Amino acid sequence: MPCSINVKNLGVRFGEKQIFSSLNVEIPRYGIFTLLGHSGCGKSTFLRCINRLCEEMGGEILGDIHVDLTSNTTTESPSMTHIKEIPLEILRKNIGMLFQTPQPFNLSIEKNLSLPLSLLTKLDKNAINERICESLQRVGLWETFKNRLKENALRLSGGEQQRLLLARILSLKPQILLLDEPTSALDLHAQRIIEELFVELAHTHTLVMVSHNVDQALRIADSLGIMHVQNGIGKILDTPKDKEILESALA
Repeated sequence: MPCSINVKNLGVRFGEKQIFSSLNVEIPRYGIFTLLGHSGCGKSTFLRCINRLCEEMGGEILGDIHVDLTSNTTTESPSMTHIKEIPLEILRKNIGMLFQTPQPFNLSIEKNLSLPLSLLTKLDKNAINERICESLQRVGLWETFKNRLKENALRLSGGEQQRLLLARILSLKPQILLLDEPTSALDLHAQRIIEELFVELAHTHTLVMVSHNVDQALRIADSLGIMHVQNGIGKILDTPKDKEILESALA
């Protein structure tokens, strides 16, 4: 299967503190790759390395990360590029990230979606409006929001906010989605709605999700990894979709 993300000998440190080193993993193109592991082992830090957010937080990244940002679903051979060779604006447009707690801008629903498009694309107003409609339709919110676009996004429920932020990411047409426990702050109903969206997106996108939820991983992951750090050396172990094996490895 073609590879979307190839990580070799990855290490991260903040000042004198080494988070992990020597981490290697290949993540296939398309599907949901779910990363499990004990709290504090560096899963979220790993995600933030892929879009270089870790560096903005003061981290030093060692090793290499190559990504395939091509959108041609028929291409068998990936076009891998080192993340440091990609202009940061292009990297962030193509690698969207959804965090644990939704934090929309203190602006209207419409502005939450149009502002990134205005700043990061050359689309005119009509094209931006079309992109807003399209992205809200993809997350199942257009019929709910089409007459409420001027409403402040902070008034929405947690589940609606997270879907709005997913729509904002999708409006920029990314190839890869990084998901840092994206449903842990939501109730069960909202969680299942988001999960269904991820499963649908996995047909055309590469999703890398950090989770503590074994049951969720078993429901929606196409492939699983467990992250271990021992004596500073990081490993991501391929794991079958078996609850007993997962729970034993995480005990």
